[in-house]
Amino acid sequence: MSQRNRYFIWRGIASVDQQVNQLIDISQKYQDDLTRLTDEFAVIFVTDEEIREVFPSFVDGQILIPDRDEVYDKAGKAEAPDRFPLAGTFLLGVDAPISLAEYGGRRNIRPGPPSFDRRRAEALIEADAIRTFAACGEQTVNVVIVDGGLDEGYLRSIGYEKGVKPIPNLTGAKTQTHVQESRRHANAVARSILSIAPEVTLVDAPILPDRIENTGLFAWRVIELVLRLSSLINAHRDEAWVVVCAWGLLDRKYDRPLGTYADDRRHPLSVMFEYLVSKDVDVVFSAGNSGLFWPDGSSGPTDRGPFQSIMGSNGLSSVLTVGAVDAIGQWIGESSQGPEPVGLRSPVYGFEPRKPDVCAPSWFREDDNRHAAFTGTSGACAVAAGVVAGVRRRLPSSALSPAGLIDEIRATARREGYTGGSDRATPAEWRFGSGIIDCAALAAALENL
Repeated sequence: MSQRNRYFIWRGIASVDQQVNQLIDISQKYQDDLTRLTDEFAVIFVTDEEIREVFPSFVDGQILIPDRDEVYDKAGKAEAPDRFPLAGTFLLGVDAPISLAEYGGRRNIRPGPPSFDRRRAEALIEADAIRTFAACGEQTVNVVIVDGGLDEGYLRSIGYEKGVKPIPNLTGAKTQTHVQESRRHANAVARSILSIAPEVTLVDAPILPDRIENTGLFAWRVIELVLRLSSLINAHRDEAWVVVCAWGLLDRKYDRPLGTYADDRRHPLSVMFEYLVSKDVDVVFSAGNSGLFWPDGSSGPTDRGPFQSIMGSNGLSSVLTVGAVDAIGQWIGESSQGPEPVGLRSPVYGFEPRKPDVCAPSWFREDDNRHAAFTGTSGACAVAAGVVAGVRRRLPSSALSPAGLIDEIRATARREGYTGGSDRATPAEWRFGSGIIDCAALAAALENL
């Protein structure tokens, strides 16, 4: 029997629906925990031999296309024929096993325009499970967004009426007013957090420049932020705090004064974030957008791909570092890959590599606005931060420490097609970490605490 591969297969096309359901049944028999079904498509795990038993004309790697007339019936007669490339739409598309494929496959090329919406992205991680879990809690949760500045007018337009809490006496703060509200980075981060944890209180920390080109100057801004934030936390000790950092260093050439930020946890900037964790603050970082297959154009030529693209505070063992998959669980080629530099690893974990910790969905569009896209690991970081905030709504740090919560998120993550290991020894683990966040499994595990 050949390798069981992952396939994307369309449903609801009458001439082949019976055969499609046969393949779904086979996948559920052998890989029920990984098989995913929606009304429109399924993600299944089958062998080429099993496909040929159902579709005798199938040859390895082929993409099957349904009858033209039937595609028009399903899409609507008003659609013009030239709207369908290759005279139809894809019925079956191969995706080689994650653990074996280092090249080839959609996840390793430049992502196209986001084709899925938030509903489907959140369904991937079963976000409703965390909403249900959080509904039983009454803890006040403050989410500090360290970014380019929030816009209260925009937040009110999406239903957030609490107002944004400022950090008193924070100098150097500046909101990115030159960016359109709906496209402002901080607003996009806030929207994903509020989608999963709508009861949180947002705290604005607008210290992020358009690009971090001087880590020394930025470090001093963060140091002041942490000092001001510490005073705020001390005044509200009975509340939970989550700090969200959907940004990172792209090029080591900007890593100048105050030591080596990229690969040394003793750098002042990283020391400040570890100090926050010691105060029982959950810190969530994006992995970065310097993945081997489609890195950010501004990333350094030697700061891309495995072993060298998760740098600085993003790689600290004490923070939750989030890589990106799309809304059906395929790794996105721009997501930075682990493992992190040795100098960022903590002796608490025996200096073992841990990054990225997990992946979350990104590269999706808003349900009510197809022009509002959430991309890169920033989008994934915001989704993960929403999950963390939802947990804290019910479970304070006195019951589960930040390190304990990270361990639970890692332990319950869904491993799509590979066996995760703590040593991050395979390309799949460099990309996915412990797997994709699974809110249902996480909530079930936390119910027992």
